[in-house]
Amino acid sequence: MNVLVSSDNNYVRHLSVAVYSLLSKNDKCPKIRIFVIDNEISRGNKDKLTSVVEVFPNSSIEYIPFKQWRDSLKLDMPWNISLSSYGRLFVASMLPKDVDRVLYLDCDMIVTQPLNDLWNYDLKGNVIAAVQDAVPDKFKNAVGLRPEDRYLNAGLLLIDLKKWRETDCERKCLDFIRER
Repeated sequence: MNVLVSSDNNYVRHLSVAVYSLLSKNDKCPKIRIFVIDNEISRGNKDKLTSVVEVFPNSSIEYIPFKQWRDSLKLDMPWNISLSSYGRLFVASMLPKDVDRVLYLDCDMIVTQPLNDLWNYDLKGNVIAAVQDAVPDKFKNAVGLRPEDRYLNAGLLLIDLKKWRETDCERKCLDFIRER
């Protein structure tokens, strides 16, 4: 299972709890590879997070510095969202080419049961599986959506990374942001 998370130094404590819950509830999974989009996490906090992962022999952790992607973002949003939350848009560029499926989890998520069924979910040719979220029209309008458009909660995503790359989703998402 490949898992992607994103954090800056302010959310590492939450991320540590999320990672522990992920690993403790999925201890029967043969291999869990965790990729952390690292938005300037301190060395000390990385060491603490790595020590959580090292307790579980079926897991590994890799840190991906976010700087090169972060610096390319040109955002003009009317609310304050951590730049780390945009890291998932660069999933195709960040992750190794041998990774063809990844589960994205927000860093403040708590895993309460094994994720085997979710990990093995048939995407039926879709690029992602996500949960539709109910948001006010005002919010949709602020991000360039019409009231009738569906808004997906991006806190938990199952991504067919092969298809994401083939359909150039990264560029399409960034174009959407730039046009708004």
